[in-house]
Amino acid sequence: MGYLIAHWQPPPKRAALVLALVLAAAAAGGALAFIGTGRGHDSPTRRLAQLRNYRGNELFYLGDSAGSLRLSAVNSDRVPPSYTKVVQRLPSARVPRFDFTYGDCTPTGGSFFEGEGPSCTPPLDVQQVPACALNAQVAGRAHRRVRGVPTHWDGDGLTLYTATTTITIFNDHGLTGALNIARQLRSLDGHITTTQPLPPPTRYQLEGHQRCNST
Repeated sequence: MGYLIAHWQPPPKRAALVLALVLAAAAAGGALAFIGTGRGHDSPTRRLAQLRNYRGNELFYLGDSAGSLRLSAVNSDRVPPSYTKVVQRLPSARVPRFDFTYGDCTPTGGSFFEGEGPSCTPPLDVQQVPACALNAQVAGRAHRRVRGVPTHWDGDGLTLYTATTTITIFNDHGLTGALNIARQLRSLDGHITTTQPLPPPTRYQLEGHQRCNST
């Protein structure tokens, strides 16, 4: 039997970098190490090389840098899809979620005794899931078009709905900054450049009728 929940699953949120104490290293010399979500231990260069062979939904990024911000992390996780605003059962499917993080931040807060490390929010994060996993019925009704695809701004992130991927841009410069970032997106495989429109979704996808299979 599926797990019953009363509220809809929220859209993906901006990833936070976590500063973790590595106990063995700390005992040796008080060393600290940065970790992120998913496979955060791999370098961005290594992760990009691995993802060039990815055969799932189209992945988008900003290259090795976005202005003065260098690509600092490429992380991935597996999450349940969000289909409708009222979810009766926790979906059994899990789909990949990717974060392309640009720039660094200084972790603060947390409690070692409670097992919570300091955390911080990076200045720019391009987060994406398959189009089937997050649609306009859940993330927000589409308004203006950018690069040929409908988008939604919720005050925190700009979500772009494409044919294969739902992209959410989080940044420190609000809507203006997110729109500028959207114009710089390109596909990781080089198929779509910054001067080309993004592939638009169908009405069927926007209305949340497409379902995901575990990958």
